[in-house]
Amino acid sequence: MKQYTVVWSAIARDQLAEIWLRTLNRGVITAGADTIDRRLADQPAECGEALADGQISMTVGFLRVFFQISEPDRSVEVYHVEVIDTGNGRAPTA
Repeated sequence: MKQYTVVWSAIARDQLAEIWLRTLNRGVITAGADTIDRRLADQPAECGEALADGQISMTVGFLRVFFQISEPDRSVEVYHVEVIDTGNGRAPTA
């Protein structure tokens, strides 16, 4: 099966860069972003929680992304990324 092309919008790339710059453990953020790319390239429809208007969200570690799938183009656009609190009261940012 042909994989999907994953594209991060300029806004999402800037958001990820800002998170990475503020983090205490950049390896965690890098690994999370890599995992997001791999999962979205393989089976994006199975990766997250469906929202309104074809929007989907997915959480990996401390990162939550919002994305849309274009089946005709076999592409996924990540349009927003944010760091989340995983329940212990701490996120990996300073």
